[in-house]
Amino acid sequence: MKMLNIPLLWAIVGIYLLVNVGFSIWLARTLKHRGALIWMLLVWPILFAVAVVIGWVPAIYGYAFAILYLAVEGLAFFAGQRNDQDYEDQIPIENGYHEV
Repeated sequence: MKMLNIPLLWAIVGIYLLVNVGFSIWLARTLKHRGALIWMLLVWPILFAVAVVIGWVPAIYGYAFAILYLAVEGLAFFAGQRNDQDYEDQIPIENGYHEV
């Protein structure tokens, strides 16, 4: 890290951030692919917030990143809805159900 002139603490925080954001994206895409319930997106951010309560993570850092991870999961979960395999087979509801 001396070559990049980055303090060791910031390098560790950066790596930790990249790993957790990557995990959040993977988790959201996996939940979407398996058809899991949307509330399961809350598990990872809630576990991170519980780590603040236990004292494993500082409060400002922990709550800020719990919100960040929730936002990243939401974006990863809802991105690309048009590319779903059954998008063309969905029943339009704008004018009500006419035939099923």
